[in-house]
Amino acid sequence: MDIFGLAKVATGDAFALLDIGVKHNFKTMMTLGDFNFNIDDATYQSIQRSLSWRWVEQQRFGQRDSLQYTGKSTPTISFSGEVYTDNRRISPKVSKMFVGTQPVNELSLLGDVTTPKLLISGTGEILGYWVVSEFSDTADRFLMAGMPKHQQFTMAIKYYGDNIYNP
Repeated sequence: MDIFGLAKVATGDAFALLDIGVKHNFKTMMTLGDFNFNIDDATYQSIQRSLSWRWVEQQRFGQRDSLQYTGKSTPTISFSGEVYTDNRRISPKVSKMFVGTQPVNELSLLGDVTTPKLLISGTGEILGYWVVSEFSDTADRFLMAGMPKHQQFTMAIKYYGDNIYNP
């Protein structure tokens, strides 16, 4: 049981969840591996989940085609968000200093990692292992020396499985 479940059991009051979040400063919206989507610097504005089911058409002579269910496709989650240079953050992982846009650079590097990453919601729900399948970013306002003042990003991840060793 996560901390939100404990709050519901302990008080039975819906406002207790908000109170716990304020006291413990919960800013994390979601975590993918070591990367935290949080309110201060790497915020996604929208999240879209895509599910699909495969139905193959079997042709029949003189009749309509018959449909046969062949399984469920891999779930996909897409994020889109933006980062401003007002949010200053320096990563110890990267030797260069990126002011403001550093979270976007970290996100782009997640695609180079060849192992699935654990996805955890901001409420502590474990959503399984996921891999980065697509990433793009756009800079549209600039400061001196060409430093982006504002960046937008989109990212798609695909479900790998509940267990990294036996998906």
